[in-house]
Amino acid sequence: MSDSNNYSSVVIVGASGFLGSQITKAFLSQSGVKTHILVRKGSETKVEELVKLGAHLIEGDVVGSTVEELAQSLKGIQVIVSAVSGDHSVFYDGQLKLLNAAKLAGVNKFIPSSFGSNYENFEFGELLLNDPKKKLVVDLKNQTQVDYLLIHTSIFYKFAFYPNFLFEKEGDSYKYYGDLHGKVQLTDTADIAKYVVQAALNPNLKNKSINIAGDELTLKEVADIVVGPQATLVRAGSAQDLLNQIQEKLKNGFAPEEFLSIAFSQLKWGIVSGKSLVEKLDNNLFDVKPTSLIEYAKNQ
Repeated sequence: MSDSNNYSSVVIVGASGFLGSQITKAFLSQSGVKTHILVRKGSETKVEELVKLGAHLIEGDVVGSTVEELAQSLKGIQVIVSAVSGDHSVFYDGQLKLLNAAKLAGVNKFIPSSFGSNYENFEFGELLLNDPKKKLVVDLKNQTQVDYLLIHTSIFYKFAFYPNFLFEKEGDSYKYYGDLHGKVQLTDTADIAKYVVQAALNPNLKNKSINIAGDELTLKEVADIVVGPQATLVRAGSAQDLLNQIQEKLKNGFAPEEFLSIAFSQLKWGIVSGKSLVEKLDNNLFDVKPTSLIEYAKNQ
C-alpha cells in the first residue's frame, strides 16, 4: 500500500488489554515508527512486556486525567489509536476527553475504539455496549481539527467459541437462533492489529468508516468449526424471536448484573439477524492475508 508509513509517531491507549497489546506489538514490528503507550500511574507492571519490546511509556488516564494533562502527554504524537474497553465513562467520556486533548496537542489523526460489529448499522439501544461508541462518532464528525478513522472489524473469532454464545449446549445438542444459511463475518484479532497499523500510518485513510472481515461463512459452517460437523443443532427460534426476548427484558427492567448478558444477547441478535453483515468490505485497501476461522481453530 502506498504512503503507508508517512506517520512515524503513534500512541496506543488501552495497550494492556487483549486487543490493545496485540496492536502495540504490531506497531513495534514496524521500522521507523516510534510507538508510545498511555498508561495510568500504578499500572506500569501490566505493560512490562511491551516496554521491554520497545514501547515508550507515557503517563495518563482517560478517566482520571484532565484534558490539559492528557494534551501535555500527547505532545509530539501524530496518531492516537484507542483500544480502550469499559463503560460509558471510558468509551464516551474518556475518549471524548482524549479527542479534546488531541486537538490541544496538535495530533493529526485519532482512531477510536470502534472495533467489532459496525454499530453504524444499528439504532441507539439496539447494541447497548456500542451506544457510547456511536455517540462519540457524532463528536468526531462535528469537528475538523483532528482527522479520524473508524475501523469496523466484524466480531472477533474468539467470540464464536464463547460457550453458549452463538451455540448454546443443552444436553447432547446445541441450540441456535436464526438461519443456518445466514452469513456471518468474523476476524482474528491478530489480523485486526495488522490492519490497524496500516490504516493508522496511512495519512490518506481519514474521515471515514472502513469495514474489514477475515472470513465470511454461513452459521452452519461456523457451527461445524466451533462445535463439530456431527453436532446436533436445534433451532431455538428466529432472529426476531431472540429480539422479542431481549425487548421484553428491557421493557421489564433488569438488574445491573444482567447488563452484560443482555448486551451479549443483543450482539448475538445482530449477528444471526444479518444486521451486522457488511456488503462491501475494504480489505483490498490493505496488504494483509487474513487467517481463516478454520485456521484459527486449528491453532488454538
